[in-house]
Amino acid sequence: MDLRSFLLLIVFGFGATISLAADPQRMVAHLIGEVSSSALIESGKASEIRAFDIAPDGRSIGVIYETWNMSPPHLGVELWIARWDRSSQEIAWKTKLATDTHRGYAGIHDRKDVIFTNDQSRLVVIGLGSIWSVDPQSGAIFGPIDPQDVALGAPVDVIASKGSIVEVTYDIIEKDGFYSQIIDLSSGKKIVGWPIATVPQSFSPDGRRSVAVAPGERNKGGVAGLQVVDAATGAKLKSVTVGFGFKKRYPNETGGVLAQFLDNDRLIISPDHMTDHTGNHSGYSLEIIDIAQNRIVGEIKPQYFVPAGEFRHFRRPDSLCSLQYLCHPVRVSD
Repeated sequence: MDLRSFLLLIVFGFGATISLAADPQRMVAHLIGEVSSSALIESGKASEIRAFDIAPDGRSIGVIYETWNMSPPHLGVELWIARWDRSSQEIAWKTKLATDTHRGYAGIHDRKDVIFTNDQSRLVVIGLGSIWSVDPQSGAIFGPIDPQDVALGAPVDVIASKGSIVEVTYDIIEKDGFYSQIIDLSSGKKIVGWPIATVPQSFSPDGRRSVAVAPGERNKGGVAGLQVVDAATGAKLKSVTVGFGFKKRYPNETGGVLAQFLDNDRLIISPDHMTDHTGNHSGYSLEIIDIAQNRIVGEIKPQYFVPAGEFRHFRRPDSLCSLQYLCHPVRVSD
């Protein structure tokens, strides 16, 4: 069977294991692979898997994890990246990125993430206040990406656009808001950048637009709407209204949404993890919104779905899962 016929389903155990399963054609989950922490670390060390991404062709996973000595005082927590190969069911390589020498206990507590570029030429890693570009084939580190602006703080997010292009979002030192920078990793060229109020969540497949939460725009149910942004200039193109809302909320109870482009004209939306005083989320389904019409054109209600605050589209145009401890396969074309 063609590997690309699978939607890879993740069961993310507490730092121990990543398991993969799903057949979106039959909508039945079954185990097709497992990345165990025992394959990542040396004897006498503990570890915790912190983030992962699946390659666009579905053949491998990039994993970032921490390791530390099991015996006190747990100094020198290390940040590593590894690539797991699906065909061999083994770790293809693993590379140490950096050591956190400033903490006297086990754990690196800043933002961490990893993504493949859409052309699979790079793995991009956030951690320890830096962002690295790594060769997915060999594990060689091309080096940290320098924003070249003293006013910019730590990177907070990275998302893939066309080819080897990514958008990196940084904190702005001593100011509210963020700064997004479009970078072509194949050349190292920084194409454009601009200050923004909220962190972008996804690029359209053509790379021309991104989507983010719209500051100050909330519906009657207390849920923030979205804005579509020109990826070449940072200019807001339009607002997008969402259908989620808290039914019985206090005035200070608000929520947001998580968005992914399905194609250049449609978004798929999930409520975030926020709840009201009754313990209820703003919704328990996924909405498909047509940007041009600014209306909901579809709704998906996965069984047992509970929003968990993170959203991953595993690069199949007809499949999507919302990441929690368990990720349920659904077909958005139905």
